[in-house]
Amino acid sequence: DNYKEAENALHVAFGGTRVNPKREFFRIDPACVMAILDILPGVEEEIPEDAGNTEDTDKEAIEKDKKRRRGIFRFSTVCIKPDTVLTWRRNPDITCTVYDDRNVLFEGKVTSLSEAAKIVNLREGHKCTAMPGTDWWMYEGQTLAAYRLEIESLFGD
Repeated sequence: DNYKEAENALHVAFGGTRVNPKREFFRIDPACVMAILDILPGVEEEIPEDAGNTEDTDKEAIEKDKKRRRGIFRFSTVCIKPDTVLTWRRNPDITCTVYDDRNVLFEGKVTSLSEAAKIVNLREGHKCTAMPGTDWWMYEGQTLAAYRLEIESLFGD
């Protein structure tokens, strides 16, 4: 109902994650945005997965930022060993196990973090099929993406 209040709250909360200073695109975990929107009064809206991401310059900025920020996720770079159990961020009863440096064992199959996340998300009724698994699987109480950033800040890239 008060979109200005919502927009201002999002800018204050996530200003440091802006991808392109000339545009309103942010590199952020969607769950963080939804947490803010959940506490603001107003009408509930379904936000499409590709909302706002329509111009090629925006897509290029997001991809450039993604490559600048992170390379391919490897468990060894964050000292997570095979046989480590990871939990799903929305339901800790859903788990997968680190198989090797890049894959997990999920429901008896060796697969990527992202593929396992896609499977769980679809089962939960969400439409998103392209998602970084590091944003959805947890280790020691935080997402792998957050854990990776913490490790990188402690020890450098």
